[in-house]
Amino acid sequence: PVFLKFLVSPKFTIVGGTRLGFLTGGKLKTSTETINVKDLYAQHNWSLLIGFEAEILNKTGIGMRYLPGLTDVDYSSNELIKRINSTQLYLTRDF
Repeated sequence: PVFLKFLVSPKFTIVGGTRLGFLTGGKLKTSTETINVKDLYAQHNWSLLIGFEAEILNKTGIGMRYLPGLTDVDYSSNELIKRINSTQLYLTRDF
């Protein structure tokens, strides 16, 4: 991801930016065969990145990011997955 951090206070930061994801493979395995389905999906996708980081203890913090998908990834007609959205929750530690 490429993002900027905006310092709101010494212990709270807002983050925002973009992320580019790449498809590295796509296989569907059944009990009798393996089918290559990579051509049914986009080779890359763009997402926004918005979130925050907060220091909760000395040099230890938490963060959360939401990444709503901007591009359709499913070329098939079943429309099970049109865009990829994700949420990340993480811990930080400064050394």
